[in-house]
Amino acid sequence: MINNIINGGLALKIQSSHYFTNIGDCSGTYLVDEGNIPKKVADGLAWFMNFHGEYIYYSEERDNNYLYRLNVITNQEEVVLKKSCSNLILFNNYIYFIDEIDRRLYKCRSNGSELMKEVNEEVVCFTINNDSLFYATSNAIKQVYLINGNKETVVTDVEAIRLLVKEEQIILVDKNNNYYLTLYDLPSKNKHTFDGMMTTDFNVDERYIYCSNSNDGKTIYRISIEDGSSIRICGDKASNLHVIEDEIFFINEDKNNSWYKISVSGGHAKMVML
Repeated sequence: MINNIINGGLALKIQSSHYFTNIGDCSGTYLVDEGNIPKKVADGLAWFMNFHGEYIYYSEERDNNYLYRLNVITNQEEVVLKKSCSNLILFNNYIYFIDEIDRRLYKCRSNGSELMKEVNEEVVCFTINNDSLFYATSNAIKQVYLINGNKETVVTDVEAIRLLVKEEQIILVDKNNNYYLTLYDLPSKNKHTFDGMMTTDFNVDERYIYCSNSNDGKTIYRISIEDGSSIRICGDKASNLHVIEDEIFFINEDKNNSWYKISVSGGHAKMVML
């Protein structure tokens, strides 16, 4: 779930059900069950969806990007926090987010209480891996241990606009290197750039990185984390890549920004009917 947040958190699976935010025609947020007619569950546009308990937590585009939650049983919406937020990540009973006004990183409880500033500098993006918060500023990537104190350390001076952490590797988009996809190894501090992979949309699973390659019409490539080899797996113009189990859900920019899906092994993309 966390890895999908960097691409908008617009698709979410809960048990056998999928939730999609329709940004193609801005018609709302939908519940899609296999074999059933799609059902609109909210008129609003839910970004950065996280699920916990009976609720989906999200940033509501149609109400100043305030923090909302949707009860998945009753489909009732409510405002949790009247603060414009993005990049929501629910971790250890707190919701972490970037304030869209001051660009600082905050956290609060799932009911909006105990609002605290976690990082007092402008944050470009962030992720959480195990007990560590990794965040990018305009001139560095930094790490904060969330459980055993908040002492921060500078990891690297790379300027990242997107980042994910997998085990001991940071996968990022390097702004100062023409937005090329880059792997930074934490133990060795070595940096590797994936040749030809220019992107602002990427995601990962256990073995591969998936990216919308701007050097090839934003088509989808799969890259081996182990050896760096790559192959194009989808010829559609794609953005907002969401990896859910063995499928990639994406916005098809050639098809009115509708939702499509393909297998992680590639093949013909199929439209998700909303």
